[in-house]
Amino acid sequence: MFSRVGFPKQPFFNSLLAGALVQCPACAEWYGDNPVREMHESTLVLRGHSPWVLGGTETGFNIPDPPTAVSASYDLTSDEVIINWANPSGGYDSIFIVYYGSLLKELPGNVTRYVHKRGGGIDAGFSSKDIVVFVLGYKGGVPSNGAGVRLRNHREQESLMNVPFTLGVAPGFEAWRHDTPAENLKMEQGNSPGVKAASELERLEGKGFYQSIRSSGRSCGGLARRFLGLNSGHAYRVSARVNVLEPGQGAWAFSAHAAPELPGRVKFTAAQLAGVDELPSKAKGPTAAQIARIDSNHHTTGKWLTVSSGDKRQDNVAGDITLPDGCDSVTVWFRLGSKDGAEVAVGFDSLTIQDMGKK
Repeated sequence: MFSRVGFPKQPFFNSLLAGALVQCPACAEWYGDNPVREMHESTLVLRGHSPWVLGGTETGFNIPDPPTAVSASYDLTSDEVIINWANPSGGYDSIFIVYYGSLLKELPGNVTRYVHKRGGGIDAGFSSKDIVVFVLGYKGGVPSNGAGVRLRNHREQESLMNVPFTLGVAPGFEAWRHDTPAENLKMEQGNSPGVKAASELERLEGKGFYQSIRSSGRSCGGLARRFLGLNSGHAYRVSARVNVLEPGQGAWAFSAHAAPELPGRVKFTAAQLAGVDELPSKAKGPTAAQIARIDSNHHTTGKWLTVSSGDKRQDNVAGDITLPDGCDSVTVWFRLGSKDGAEVAVGFDSLTIQDMGKK
């Protein structure tokens, strides 16, 4: 099989990308001497059994934004996998679902949900208790990055971080800032130990990279990740692994939050994520929907710490999140704030949400 990747009227870019792929040792290992099957003025035809994805910081290829909020659930009665996601404002021409590492389905570019009936074929040899799904979009022949989720034991979803990020943001997440210049708060990709160019990341089980948030001035912002297609009336436990990478100087606070959205999957605004405007629960302020908080007075540099909505420590305001009637979506967000321009870098390398059952 092969993937067709188009860069309209950009033969120079095509030749550069083709040259880089030919010189990549891992590409040669997986696809033979040359992963580029054909090269035309506006198209590369690449070898491989599943679609290629494009990450990194390149902006010259008109790479579309990746999907966000990729979520998966499993219906034990019907043996179906239900996949939900959100498309960027620009939309796509087509959408590819990659399932267990292989192409499952090509869909129209405006679709945001797909139901897969399990059984033989692509499911052979794979358990329904460990399902890995990626979603990517094509626009003008160019593929987006792939946003992925892993569903374990039919109940726990993990946002995968095993492909290079897009412009410093992990696929599936969305950067947000409130009353903050872009240069004051930057999102960056960090590599896990042993990860370098051409690395094989399967052994890392979805944790090849970590998300870094760096403040170098007055700031309030971070990353948000939505989970869709959840069960109304059920409680959900949110967990993440966080780190203070560089504490720097000055006063700062890094916190994790989670809250149900309004019915209809109404996205939170930056002002709501900042604690300036009310959440649907009417909570407001810096501790609204807070799961955990680390600040300049209480932190451990370089040590990864697991935080959870199930942990009843004093700084956990939210507790596990119960979805009200009619609601099937939750937003989880990380916020870094500094009022005095502190130099600080924090990060996270995993995020999970687990269905705890009906409450």
